Amino acid sequence: IQTRAEDARAPWLEALRHGPTTLAVAAERGALEALEGSCRTAIGAYAMIEGARLRLVVEALTPDGARRFRRHGEADVGEADGEAAARALGLRLGAEIAHEGGEALCY
Repeated sequence: IQTRAEDARAPWLEALRHGPTTLAVAAERGALEALEGSCRTAIGAYAMIEGARLRLVVEALTPDGARRFRRHGEADVGEADGEAAARALGLRLGAEIAHEGGEALCY
């Protein structure tokens, strides 16, 4: 469900909110943001949650598919702001890939 920013914490949405999914999406979208992903970029991000740990794998391919860049990492999401920790992990891994891939990842 997509909402306006001012409605993000509306009470009626809380019944629909699934904590693990929220954390996974925050991490995956952080990686896509760091890599400036779009529907034209070959980027994959997959988050797995085990207890209070979120594991994230991020991968990007060059436009011709000849080169692959991959990073993985973990974050503690059991604290008060687990969503921010998940997003920060995605941003970090995405930035590492962007730095390594450089112009090779330009679409």
